[in-house]
Amino acid sequence: MESLVIINVVSKWHVYGAESYLRYILNNNIYKIKKVFIFIQFHDKSGKYRVSKNDFVYLNLQKDMNVYFFFVKNQKVQYKFLSIYNKRDLEKFILIMISAKNLNVRQLLSTCKFRNRKYILIDEGMGSYYSAKLWNLEIQSLKPKTKIQQLENVIKDEIRKFLCLLICRDVTVNNLLIHKKNTFKLNEMVSINYREYFSQISTNSLKLPIENGDVVFVSDNLELMLNDEEEEMNVYKIIYNEIRKRFQNKRIWIKPHPNEIADKKDQIFLNIGFDIIECNSSYEEICSQYDVITCGIGSTTLLTTATIFRKPAFSFFLLLKDINEYGRMKRKEFLNIIREIPGIEIIIP
Repeated sequence: MESLVIINVVSKWHVYGAESYLRYILNNNIYKIKKVFIFIQFHDKSGKYRVSKNDFVYLNLQKDMNVYFFFVKNQKVQYKFLSIYNKRDLEKFILIMISAKNLNVRQLLSTCKFRNRKYILIDEGMGSYYSAKLWNLEIQSLKPKTKIQQLENVIKDEIRKFLCLLICRDVTVNNLLIHKKNTFKLNEMVSINYREYFSQISTNSLKLPIENGDVVFVSDNLELMLNDEEEEMNVYKIIYNEIRKRFQNKRIWIKPHPNEIADKKDQIFLNIGFDIIECNSSYEEICSQYDVITCGIGSTTLLTTATIFRKPAFSFFLLLKDINEYGRMKRKEFLNIIREIPGIEIIIP
């Protein structure tokens, strides 16, 4: 039976999750896929689309597959194109929806007319493993909501959960980590699949000034944890000095968080002493081509470096002192998540 695939993405990491899963499907002849509909969502914080058509390297290699792209600014998009299929068509196809977030009400209602359907939730990075309470704190810090708005969100979420139980016949969670009894373990099958995927799409086309053995610090969106730009820069100074002390005679690079690029903090990083990696490639692409030392605070790249590429990663989270409630909760949850994950070392001040 042929399949139609719908993919929802916001970032490059979502692209990798979707493509690696499709690769798994095709390599194991699980489904026959002829059409793929890709919805690239607008990223409100950075004010742009973080994904382009060219980021879908694996899909662009599939010459016998029809791929359609849609760039949308409304996260509540409905899949109106599905209306072109009549009832007889729907019985011939399996619908596979791949999404990086929990499916919303419109997505569920738009796809429930397919008798055969499968929903795939791909890894959201570290955000996949953080608690709802932490997410609520982040949402509050980004855009404070009134009590009425908070109540509306709770009601909408309960409706979504009910519809999920009613409509989602087959849901697969394709995460790097498995949560069992308050402990996180590595999902070896997903890890291997990602590693093989990156090996296949890697073209060694990156021509960056970095060299094997260099140190790369991958920054977080610290403004949410500190709420003070001066304190934020002090943290980066402390981290830079600690890296310099620990990895002597190494060139130290920084790959800024996308939000920091939007806030134009490049000159501040240069003044501290960092060299800046100026490229739009994801850190996973860099890590797959260069044998560098990865440092960070609580970035997803620490997890991917250790679990996919099996290279050591270093977290400087404990160097952050004057952090707010959100930062303290995020640090606690981050340390709990990586506790059983080999390859990530916590730097103790």
